[in-house]
Amino acid sequence: MIEERDPGPFGEPFRFEARLGGGDRIPPIATILIALFIGLSIAKPWPTIGAPAVGPPVPAGVERVEPVASGATTARGATGGGPSPSPTGGAVAEMCLDPGSWRTATIETWRDQTVRVWRAVDPLPASRPLDPGIPVVPAVGTSVSAIGYCAPTSGPDQPHGAATIRAWRVDGDAVQAIELRQVAPVQGVSPYGALFGPPAELGSTSSWPDGLVVFRYEELDTGASRWFAIEVSGTTASP
Repeated sequence: MIEERDPGPFGEPFRFEARLGGGDRIPPIATILIALFIGLSIAKPWPTIGAPAVGPPVPAGVERVEPVASGATTARGATGGGPSPSPTGGAVAEMCLDPGSWRTATIETWRDQTVRVWRAVDPLPASRPLDPGIPVVPAVGTSVSAIGYCAPTSGPDQPHGAATIRAWRVDGDAVQAIELRQVAPVQGVSPYGALFGPPAELGSTSSWPDGLVVFRYEELDTGASRWFAIEVSGTTASP
């Protein structure tokens, strides 16, 4: 037993007792503090996990994950050199969360959980799908129901004007053109982001099969192209 001789805040000596072997009681002042903490917790709700929100930029090599609630494609965007109409509204914003840099976007199933995953990527110029300099980003899961991209909504790499998106399946030295099937956004196309479901020519309609898919994103006004690849692995889909 330790006794503090100075008067406590209530005019009486403050006493702290500690016993070994059980039978302890929480000191009265600790009870008051615990009750106060519980009251504050009730009065100020904690943030909801998984709620859509604009997050910080994803650094290179880092991925961001969120749970999922239960030919060439042409994307039209802003024209001219000024700021584009805000891409933060609607399905593209919900899908991409207004990134400040390029990302791949995928929907992956890990065991019994389906998640949306964004991974940082730095698309580079290339001349063909077999170019070894094309950056490759993984997509891993027992099922990968959609793959695609998110473009930055601000900064020097922000898209301006229409763009085309093409894709190829690459297996060693073999290259097969893929007719992209856009599944999001469903209202239309946008140069700021899109998700594509598995095409029928790859033998599966529920999941992208394992393999390397190379994308070319080309702005129509400038002719500038950016290349990146997504390597799908771990799926149960037929190759």
